[in-house]
Amino acid sequence: MADFAIRALCLVKNEADIIAHSLSEARRWADYIYVFDNGSTDNTWEKVLAIGDDHIIPWKREDKPFQESLRAELFQAFRSTARDGDWWCQLDADEFYNIQSPRTFLAELPPHVQAVSSIYVQYYITSEDLAEIDFARPVEQVLPRLRHYRADHCEPKFFRHRDRLVWDVNQGRPRHMGVMARRQILLRHYQYRSPQQIQRRLDTRLQARQRGFPGWGWEHATENWEDKIAQPNAGLHCDNGNGNCIVEPGIATRHLEPLPRRLLKRVMHGLKIWP
Repeated sequence: MADFAIRALCLVKNEADIIAHSLSEARRWADYIYVFDNGSTDNTWEKVLAIGDDHIIPWKREDKPFQESLRAELFQAFRSTARDGDWWCQLDADEFYNIQSPRTFLAELPPHVQAVSSIYVQYYITSEDLAEIDFARPVEQVLPRLRHYRADHCEPKFFRHRDRLVWDVNQGRPRHMGVMARRQILLRHYQYRSPQQIQRRLDTRLQARQRGFPGWGWEHATENWEDKIAQPNAGLHCDNGNGNCIVEPGIATRHLEPLPRRLLKRVMHGLKIWP
């Protein structure tokens, strides 16, 4: 059995429809999940508090302008609980690692690897889904019926703990996160789950942009949920339930740095010049 703990940093806002299901699923592989509610106005925070799992730790609820670096506050609050070799995961409420187990994946990595990128298998609601799915049902019944996806994005999601690691509260990720694994782990991403939730998502992100967050401009080319409904034949693939996903060309290697940079990291981290 792998001798490490997985510690998830979960930053949430207005995810009441999915948060209980998400945290329950994440507990299958995460030892601890630390939750920071960024000022939800639905009952997300109340649902987190009601879970009653000692390994799901509600840290605080604070309505402050969104920045990716808010996760650094979570890390600073709980870093003393970790030991060298543990893994941290930047986890969002709409992400599910139910294609590949993070615990198995991380246990198979060589010791010099310190970071892992995830490929997003992003699911969409199609015009056919609108006619066939009752979106008033619990989200755990709705998600398996969303079959159309596109895997065209990846980003770093896991990093190995070191006591000397620095994560500045003004940065979205730790400094010198480490040598990136060549392999990536797949996650299912349900950013769109019902018409009502899509509109709430758009409204929440629009508010964040109005408060100064520079990201998500791509999502607000429109602000109406109807414009986020996809056509099944619009470059999407159909999930046939066997766990195999079609990844768009170039995504499997997009996370890898040029070889000289990769070798430099191996040397600097190996000599402990970098953490």
